[in-house]
Amino acid sequence: MKKVILCMALIGLVLGLVACKHTLVDQGTEQAAKRTEVNIIKQYSGDISQAAVVVLEGEVYYLESLQRISKIDDTGEEKCIYELAEGVIEGMVGTPQKTLYVFERLYQTDQTSIRLLELNSNGEAISDHALPEELSERQYDHLYVDQSGLIWVRGPEDIMVLDREGQMKKSPELRSSYCCLIPADDGGTLIGYYDQQICDFYGEKGLDGKQKKESSLKYMGEKDAVRVFAENGEALFSDEKYLYQLGSNGSTATPLLEWLDVGIKAKDVTYAARKGGSDGLLIATNEAGRITIYSVILGDRANDRTELTFVCVGMNESLFQCIYEYNATQSDCRIYPKDFSVQEDPYTALNLSLISGDLYDLICVNELPIQDYVRKGILVDLAQFVDPAEFFQPYVKAVSIDGKMYQVSPDFVVYTIVGDKKSVGEQKGWNHKEFLEYLRKNEEHVTLGYADKQDLLRITCQNAMDDFLVREPGKAGIDERKMSETLQFVMEYQGPSADKYYQEGYQFLDVAHLEPTFLAETVLPSVGSYRILKDAYSGRLVAKGYPVEEGAGTYVGLGTSLAIGAKSAHKKEAWEFIKFFLDRENQITDKMVSSFPTRNEALQAYISTERNQEPISSWSNGQTKEIKGYSEADRKELLQILESVQGLRPDNSELYAIVREETDGFFNAQVSLERTLRALDERIRLYLNENQ
Repeated sequence: MKKVILCMALIGLVLGLVACKHTLVDQGTEQAAKRTEVNIIKQYSGDISQAAVVVLEGEVYYLESLQRISKIDDTGEEKCIYELAEGVIEGMVGTPQKTLYVFERLYQTDQTSIRLLELNSNGEAISDHALPEELSERQYDHLYVDQSGLIWVRGPEDIMVLDREGQMKKSPELRSSYCCLIPADDGGTLIGYYDQQICDFYGEKGLDGKQKKESSLKYMGEKDAVRVFAENGEALFSDEKYLYQLGSNGSTATPLLEWLDVGIKAKDVTYAARKGGSDGLLIATNEAGRITIYSVILGDRANDRTELTFVCVGMNESLFQCIYEYNATQSDCRIYPKDFSVQEDPYTALNLSLISGDLYDLICVNELPIQDYVRKGILVDLAQFVDPAEFFQPYVKAVSIDGKMYQVSPDFVVYTIVGDKKSVGEQKGWNHKEFLEYLRKNEEHVTLGYADKQDLLRITCQNAMDDFLVREPGKAGIDERKMSETLQFVMEYQGPSADKYYQEGYQFLDVAHLEPTFLAETVLPSVGSYRILKDAYSGRLVAKGYPVEEGAGTYVGLGTSLAIGAKSAHKKEAWEFIKFFLDRENQITDKMVSSFPTRNEALQAYISTERNQEPISSWSNGQTKEIKGYSEADRKELLQILESVQGLRPDNSELYAIVREETDGFFNAQVSLERTLRALDERIRLYLNENQ
């Protein structure tokens, strides 16, 4: 059975709900304070141009599907004011004169033409000019209008300057990945945004790009998080923490709001502008194709708070919402996340940052080499903040290193191989020899659900690569005898494949009922998934586990796992956030049936028979099936599965990549077994020597 199909059949997704309106106020002060109000006035999943969201006199104009211009006011009333029958709108901008400039490309039978329109608030054309023919071959997507009436049109590699009639004035030789205009004494200043920094200023006399002003902006923001926005003659820019107002001469930057105060991810912001007054803003975000437009009324920002740095690779919605809630309710502390997912190689970048000694208070350690960090003294033993006995002990054992707990997660899942008790027996666990002998004896009857020989080899050894390695100094490499036996078995094995069942239209829950016996890799994330599996095996389910030399070969997979940096000056405050995160996630688990909680009390409540009596539905072969019943015996069996975990699921991806590369030729009968073993031994010896 293909792993993707199985995971889709078993794993339920829990989606967070985002409030449509919230207000924030400093909870630590009794004096009256203005509150920052955030209203969602438009949400849209689809094609809204990121560059074409404009606010004029309190109304929002946005471009849909490159053909329609719609507007929406604060009450949510929406109206389409302009639409193209043929062609696309490549750009739209609001002007200080409270009109819209629209850049159109029209497709005709024999040629393509482009034109510049000036529209009023009802979509009626005030002016309409064809643009120079030489522009028709280029793509332009950003327009800016300065106070002198010049129109700046940004393309992929250059910027055109036009007058109001669409006649070309100048073409500065600029190379900028982003630009915008702000007012200045000389009639207009162009801000260049290049290599993720605000870099160049151009005045009216510098249209040829030669008379460049040096930047006098003191605060450059986070290098990889700067965004620049301009509309209605004003300029704003953003880093990961704040949205700033840029002074008219480019020398001052005033913070307007803190992103964490409004629950918005800075990296998703595509547009920001003043809205009808000094205390109003319009902000648009684009997160995975979902456009959200916010109306923000500014209030006082709290100062003098402890700042905690938080680093991760990928900020999921649950974690971000937890940080936002924590910041909204704490009077004396702020969490500032830095997401390395924007880097070209994010895990390497974060790993190098940690190894080099960069100071972080909180670290999300998912998929990071935590044992290396422990050896180098980068992480804190959390036992000084919490009694490990409060947690499910098999989980504590799985995450502990040398008896100490350096990371903690609110929930976990179980990775294992499941089968039918009448075939594999009730004994949990088997070593490599027992596993291969079982498959050989039942070759005509056992369907493991693998797609090819490489998949069978992966099941056999990836999760237990250490069993195939020799780590003694001077002898590092592979255990040739064990690897040889496994490769020969995989090459010779001709057991039935689950593919034929899929070709006949069966899904996992059908295949499990069929003969021959079906073994399956599975992720067990919840009580519901256990009940579905139990039913699929007609009540004869056993979590046998992956083949390993010792133990049951059943592994823990973590949810978001957090650690505290050893150099943090705010370890106690960092733990307060982790405690908040754990409690919050357990509350969600208690209400919404997510993964298995790590705290003892929460776990026992979650798997209790009282909570799991309701029928649940499963889908198989295009039909929905209702599954009833969850007894005390079921609860005990599930608890035994959870208690049988061997440890954290090992990350052997790099080692197994070597095995896969060097065995492809053997399985294709192109390379002998002896040459394959020699190549494996050489490459793995080199890997171990470099990484030990």
